[in-house]
Amino acid sequence: MNKGIIIGIVVAVVVVGAAAFLALPQAPQAPQARTIQLEAREFSFKGLGFDKVACDPGTSCGPKIQVKAGETVRVVLKNIGGADHEFMVAEESVLKEKAMHDPVFKEAMSEETKPGQTSTITFVAEKAGKYVYGCFLDVATKPDRHADRGMWGEFTVEA
Repeated sequence: MNKGIIIGIVVAVVVVGAAAFLALPQAPQAPQARTIQLEAREFSFKGLGFDKVACDPGTSCGPKIQVKAGETVRVVLKNIGGADHEFMVAEESVLKEKAMHDPVFKEAMSEETKPGQTSTITFVAEKAGKYVYGCFLDVATKPDRHADRGMWGEFTVEA
């Protein structure tokens, strides 16, 4: 067989194969997670341009976080303080109540993060609303929680 014909057939097969591959339905791309980096210390969160070390009693000592409903959120919490800290998104009522609470969204709570360690959590902000995030531990502050000393912030999920 002529060498030119063989090359032509190979080129045709490659072109047809490539066209067929490109015509295959593509799997939907998973949405990119928004990464929020926070540092925890006594008794505030640092990040997103917020860097107050202490706040007045009853006021937030953490940055405002805004995400969209359905958005995947990744929180990277680095503990630069001297006590264990956590990150949890909860209903606003958690600030007034001393009872145990579950996170608003599944997986929206870190493990207790020891001093010098970093925790990462990923969750989907499923429903629009106004919530809070904070450290609700009472390590070294019992009966107060760290959030009672200002270690919390607003967490808004926009529709």
